[in-house]
Amino acid sequence: MTTLAPSAGPAPEPEAQGGRLAERPSQRRPLERAEPSDLVRMPRPAAALFEAETRDVLDFGALIHGLFERIEWLDPDGDPLAEAEAVAAEWRPPRGCDPFVRDDAWAQFRACLQAGDVRAALARPGGDAVLWRERRFDVILDGRWVSGVFDRAVIRRDAAGRPVSGALLDYKSDRHLEAGEAARRQAERHRPQMELYRRALSVLLGVAADRIAMDLLFTVPACVVRLQGAGSGRGSVSAV
Repeated sequence: MTTLAPSAGPAPEPEAQGGRLAERPSQRRPLERAEPSDLVRMPRPAAALFEAETRDVLDFGALIHGLFERIEWLDPDGDPLAEAEAVAAEWRPPRGCDPFVRDDAWAQFRACLQAGDVRAALARPGGDAVLWRERRFDVILDGRWVSGVFDRAVIRRDAAGRPVSGALLDYKSDRHLEAGEAARRQAERHRPQMELYRRALSVLLGVAADRIAMDLLFTVPACVVRLQGAGSGRGSVSAV
């Protein structure tokens, strides 16, 4: 015969000095949320979000990212015109976009497809590689909740399928920029943002940060600049 132990009755509610636990404020500190793009964003009043120029800038950025998102791998020796036409066949600009902004984004995109260093940056690397395009991420870094989007990330893997290195490519549509030293100086301005992206990818992949390259693709003047080193004042930049 099975004997049941006598019921002990409802468990007493936990008490703590100064009152019930449920009434005490949490001792946990809320995570601070950050986005990599905040590190280079200039202060702007809220009213500016409704200005026509600001809307055009946001639309242009969305158009450029949408165009490059359609590129998987480029053949370094391929036909830029044919590639542009293939993208155009599927591209649908958002409604309400200013035609001038749309045409400007398209012209810059086509110019980039004709630039050798851009084509090299968008080419498939040797070996086993995985491509992420416009991939959102969330990661905890130094007690902060970091959210963002990798414009383009290439992850290289070994024979066992384990990540061994990576390369980040971020699209920038900075106006009135020239190739050479001007582009390199501008790339340095984006270093804090890119290093945060690199740290995030390092955590996600379990790969050392120094195994991840940081490249910026400037749609004007259609060039790619690689950030070297790890920290403002200690690193350097170079054209790819």
